[in-house]
Amino acid sequence: MIPFSAKDKNTENISHLVRELENAAHYVLEKRQSEIIATPQNLLYLVDHCFPIKGKGTVITGTILRGNLHVNDTVYIPNLQLERKIKSMQMFKQSVETATRGDRVGILVTQFDSKLLERGIICTKGTVPSVTCGVVLVNKIPFFKLPIKSGAKFHVTIGHNT
Repeated sequence: MIPFSAKDKNTENISHLVRELENAAHYVLEKRQSEIIATPQNLLYLVDHCFPIKGKGTVITGTILRGNLHVNDTVYIPNLQLERKIKSMQMFKQSVETATRGDRVGILVTQFDSKLLERGIICTKGTVPSVTCGVVLVNKIPFFKLPIKSGAKFHVTIGHNT
């Protein structure tokens, strides 16, 4: 917890708050990075497409960036906070039991609505940190001609989710 008063318009308070938030963010990122390094086999799978197959389930296609996949593994979809079990896998129309880093593979999962995921990430639970808010410094790109007003809301995408 960081003590802060919004009533006091003292810029030192705001600077202190920003410094403390930066320190907290660095601490969390360093801790998270050390956990990921300690377990190099954590799955990271980049999803590029998702579609239903009637009577079978949902096929999720993508590329394994890190780790391995096996039939019957449980995978985690962080932006939906869902876990699903892999029913089967295919690479280039051939069924496989295992896939590893660099492989393009389609995985079949059940009880999953394909409309919920088009692009994104699938991983081992706890591998990909997520945040719901943050303090960031942004620069306006020259192509955005409109003025930026205080309190305006913008959609920001970080990573692969769309």
